[in-house]
Parts: sequence; C-alpha cells; structure tokens
Amino acid sequence: MKTKLCVILLSILPLLSGQDKPATQEKTVTKLVTLQNEFVDAHLLDGIGLNIKHDGKALVITGPEETVNAALVILKQLDVPPPPPAPAPPAKNIELTAQMIVASPGEAQAKPLPAELDPVVKQLRAGFPYRSYGLLETAFLRMRDQGQHASTEGALSNPDYAPSGSYEFGVNQTFWVATEERVHLRGINLALHVPIKNQNGNVTMGTVRVQTDVDIKPGQQVVIGKANLDQNGDALIVVLTAKVVD
Repeated sequence: MKTKLCVILLSILPLLSGQDKPATQEKTVTKLVTLQNEFVDAHLLDGIGLNIKHDGKALVITGPEETVNAALVILKQLDVPPPPPAPAPPAKNIELTAQMIVASPGEAQAKPLPAELDPVVKQLRAGFPYRSYGLLETAFLRMRDQGQHASTEGALSNPDYAPSGSYEFGVNQTFWVATEERVHLRGINLALHVPIKNQNGNVTMGTVRVQTDVDIKPGQQVVIGKANLDQNGDALIVVLTAKVVD
C-alpha cells in the first residue's frame, strides 16, 4: 500500500510544480512612427490590444512587442505618399469689346452700325425716343481670369470728334465663373474726352463717363450704360461683349 502511495505522489509532483510556476509575460514596447501620409487610417489597428496615439504624421504605438511589430508591418503597407494635387487648369483669357454708340434725336454723327448690333438697336428703339443710332468707336481689351486692372486708350476716328477726341476703357477685375458660365466684371470705366459745342457755339473739351459692374455670358451683348453726350440731346450708349478663350 505504501509502495502504491509513493508512486502516485511521484506521478503528480511534476503537475503541481507546473501549476506553481508563474506564466511568462510578453515584453511591452513603445514605438514612434513618422508617417509619410498623415491621413493613414490608424483605426484599422483597433481591437488588437494596442494603445495608439495619432497626431498629424506622428503615431505612438504601445503594446506587446510581437503585436507592435505586426502593426508596423501593416502600417508600412498603408503608409504611401498622398498623390500630388491635380494641376490647376490654365487661367482663361477674357476678351472684351466695348462698342460706343451715339444715339441722336436727329441724324447721328457717327458711322453706320454693324449688322451684329441690330438686335441691340431694336431693343433701344423700343425703350428710347432717339431717331438714329451710329457707331462712334470700338475698344478692345484682353485680360486674364482674376486679373487686376487693365486698360486701353485711343483717339476717336470719327471726323466729327477729331483730332482731339479720345477714349479710355478699363476694368479693375475679371472673374470667370465656370460653374455658371458667366464673366463678372468689376470696376468698368469708359471715358470719352470729346469737344462739346455749347449753345453759344463755343467748343470746350468735356468728359463723358460710364462706370459700372456687370455679369455677362460669353457672346452676350449687354448695354452697360448711357450718358448724355452734348446739349443737342445726343447720348452715348455702351454695348459690351465678352469672349472667353484659353
């Protein structure tokens, strides 16, 4: 009986000694990772026993060494440089044409109007009592989208205002609104410097000015202003057209 008891004790001693031995704990480490792409989704590492702090491109990972090393392998695959930003489309050019029309209760002292202005004149006749319309001058101006102040000037070719008559045409800012296919023009200024004959027959130099802001679609003809030209009842009417080109 004693022999059997000794055999049993000897057989269970290794088991008892194994239960008393403490379990080996895996080493805890902390690693700092500097990302190339700060938008890497570190939440993909949630739920695997790691403590992760993310601040911009810095990532601090704390946890069991083996798990941290596995996370570093995953991050290396995810951390690719962000794609370069798409190049900005080239700025558009805005070509402006300002046609200066003389409207008169008598015979306009100006050149005949081009056929392209017939629709505009038809509307003017419906709204104003002038008898005749003629083209005084045409000014051209080219600007860049979001461009700052640009201007042009020249002498009036109409013999009735020569040789001292001149014009100035400028715009402070241009904006091409692509989503609405329109051009916003800010600070339009058109000035005519013309000899004006008063009721006594004396001639003096006078300035007639049209100033405004306007939104205009490419190819559209817009009357942007009207101003009295002299004491005979003649008026200056300015028609603006815009063209958008690359």
